[in-house]
Amino acid sequence: MVMLLALIACLPADEAVVATTSLVVPLRWTASPGGISWEQAEAGLAWSLTNLGALPPPDGWLSTHESDGDTVFFELNIAQAGFNAQAESALRAAISPLQTSDELAVLGSVDVGRFLMRTVYAPWRYYSITGACADLSDWESLAASEAVEQYGVTRSLLTTDERLITLNAGPWQDISEIAFSTRSGPGVLRDPSVSEEVEVIDLMGNGQQRYAVFDAQGQLSPAADPAVILAGQPGKCMWCHEGALMTGTPANPTTRPHLSYPEWGARMSQMQALQDAHRQALVTAADFTDRQAHTDGELLVREFLLPTPARIQREWDVTAAELSEILSNYSVEETLDNEYPSRGSVLSRSALDGVYAAELAPSGYEALVILPDDRAAPEELEGLEGEADFAALPRCWRP
Repeated sequence: MVMLLALIACLPADEAVVATTSLVVPLRWTASPGGISWEQAEAGLAWSLTNLGALPPPDGWLSTHESDGDTVFFELNIAQAGFNAQAESALRAAISPLQTSDELAVLGSVDVGRFLMRTVYAPWRYYSITGACADLSDWESLAASEAVEQYGVTRSLLTTDERLITLNAGPWQDISEIAFSTRSGPGVLRDPSVSEEVEVIDLMGNGQQRYAVFDAQGQLSPAADPAVILAGQPGKCMWCHEGALMTGTPANPTTRPHLSYPEWGARMSQMQALQDAHRQALVTAADFTDRQAHTDGELLVREFLLPTPARIQREWDVTAAELSEILSNYSVEETLDNEYPSRGSVLSRSALDGVYAAELAPSGYEALVILPDDRAAPEELEGLEGEADFAALPRCWRP
């Protein structure tokens, strides 16, 4: 790795930029005792990339070049992972900090969990890579049809207020015709103009759903306002929605002119069949029929973000006693993963990054900042990078 950096330093300026913005990313994955296997991690990575609009082919996008038993070192070739050219422009902006990071310089690779936290689970990066629209009106021009139907939600897991779902009316000939917008706020069923926020979903070319949140003024937002609805950032939307189109509950009371629940359910079934048929025709490393792949994608991130002490022992090459002493010196406490409490005691990566920099890394080492949680609350999104790149990159296109 030192030789590579030296070669880059000797290149003319323009060539050095090309070298440091290569679409090949050196990554690593460390096994968590009792956690997912490398095969599951690979399946989870393929699934995670589809959430960015990619369609990874059966092979050629990932190459494993070294393994020491606990850690697998590999390269992700983004140019071969099934992204379109517009997404690649946004990906260059997203991975450039990874390629110039202290982590890569010191360790020769970047943890795959950090890569995903700075792409899939970094809202402005996600928006740039998936072609989000900056304005709700632009999204409506791109994805909404003139013929629409509406379904009223009075019983929701996310809010006690009403929600109004607007969907493109069928028949649907292609998945690009499937799109939903959901307005939230008191009285929104009677008067949609009082909406305090709008969440939208449409389908990308690979069949995965694409998510965006717009505020009351119709401007793109990195996350939902928790005072309105507990929908979180797009990364949180995925955890509930990515497996299939959500149908809600038959216990939800509806009234005319909105669709009844049986009518809503029939339309959702038709759209789901279209989405399923589209996915089944794709040739890809991502298995859309395997719900475990969806879970593997989640665990690939959670095992990095909230690692067990045993995993950190492997990462830092320390004994249990040595790790306990280090954590005690920096007042780092163990907790539970509220999504997967069966994993046992875990630690916060955000806290561990600071400890590693202070205790084990070379002087001046800085870890690339990530959100403390992949389902981060809006108040934890302040100062998150990527908004300026989003403004400068092509926007409002469909992957």
